Amino acid sequence: MGRCCAVRGCLSGRKASGNIGKVALFKVPKDVEMRKKWSSAIDQDLKATNYICELHFNSEDVLKSDRTVLADGSIYVYDYQKVHLRKKAVPKLNTTYNDNKNNNSLLSDVSLDTSDIVDDSINNDRSLNVETNTVNQFLIEAIGPEKINEPEASNEPQMTEAETTNVPEFSFHCIEKILESQPLRKNWSWTVLKNYVISLSYINSKLELVCHIKIDMNLKVTIINAKTNILVDMNVNISSMACVSQLLNNLEKTFFCSGSGYDEKKCSQICTGILESNERYKKKVEDYRCIACRKLRHLIQKYKKDTTYEARLMNIKHRYYLQRRKLNRVVQQNKNKKQEILNLKNQCAEIEEEILTAKIADLPPLQQETVQNCLSAAKAKCTKQRRYYKLLNAIYETTIKYSRNYLWISINLTVILNFPT
Repeated sequence: MGRCCAVRGCLSGRKASGNIGKVALFKVPKDVEMRKKWSSAIDQDLKATNYICELHFNSEDVLKSDRTVLADGSIYVYDYQKVHLRKKAVPKLNTTYNDNKNNNSLLSDVSLDTSDIVDDSINNDRSLNVETNTVNQFLIEAIGPEKINEPEASNEPQMTEAETTNVPEFSFHCIEKILESQPLRKNWSWTVLKNYVISLSYINSKLELVCHIKIDMNLKVTIINAKTNILVDMNVNISSMACVSQLLNNLEKTFFCSGSGYDEKKCSQICTGILESNERYKKKVEDYRCIACRKLRHLIQKYKKDTTYEARLMNIKHRYYLQRRKLNRVVQQNKNKKQEILNLKNQCAEIEEEILTAKIADLPPLQQETVQNCLSAAKAKCTKQRRYYKLLNAIYETTIKYSRNYLWISINLTVILNFPT
């Protein structure tokens, strides 16, 4: 349900209001004492959620416009976007309607009085003479005897000249004064730069900077896309504050291009900064992009899988470092094993035959021969001097014989190798 006036009998805000027109509504104050004053003034209990229309206030308490003195001394009058109410203003009970009723009652009284007048020509002539004399004396005292007989048409061009001289010229300083005295629209901010340029900025509902408007001393307008820093060509000319307000309204409805979304290439070279009618999305998206920036974004995403090249490079370096450490460990282990084998070989080569025969005297003859062949192979400095065919048979026999008996029997039955019996 819409807002309507809470005063009994008032039609403001209702369908039955007729030709009353648009009337401002003021909310009842939350202060308890002030609300009691309002209730007592209109003889009605009011709540904090009620509204009272401007027809129940004095015209001096309803503020619809204001005036400022410009730098050149001229006075500029401008209207508020929203009607304001003077502080501590108290409504009156049906001020407008009471005045209309009083006027109607006076007219009715006059009509009734004229019905009682007697048709007397002599009295009428005397009353007319008295009225004309009094009116002439009043005009002589107020205007002067020299200006009574001047025609009324002579005053008309003087009034028009006065009106034209009082109208201030729209300029850069005029815009600055109006912005200082009157707040901007929602989500808009402004500042004056050092080079005498007014900069207006727009922030959307996601608190993202969308665009900048720059107005210079010659009232030249420049529109810049905040995300891509591209100049938007919209051919804007301003000649009044109404044009500025219309420009702000149009920019709020315009879809600005967000670019590619990557820092190295923010937007395409043919990007215009805004979305044309054929480039708009059929459904709501998070970021709006023109067709050229969409293609550029797809190309970047095709060749760039990760977020940044530096992250990929660091990942490759880390994996290479781990592989190098693993390889170094294996190389060091091989060196250690080779050194151990070399040490054992030297120890075997240094054993004397007398000591060796005494230690292997308890072994079977075949195993004694195997050990002696190992020692002789260890003493050989060249690989051609080593003969392993006899050694292998002895090693096979020794290892398998000391294992389980069934393994020895199964190998002999399959005749994989001709072991000695």
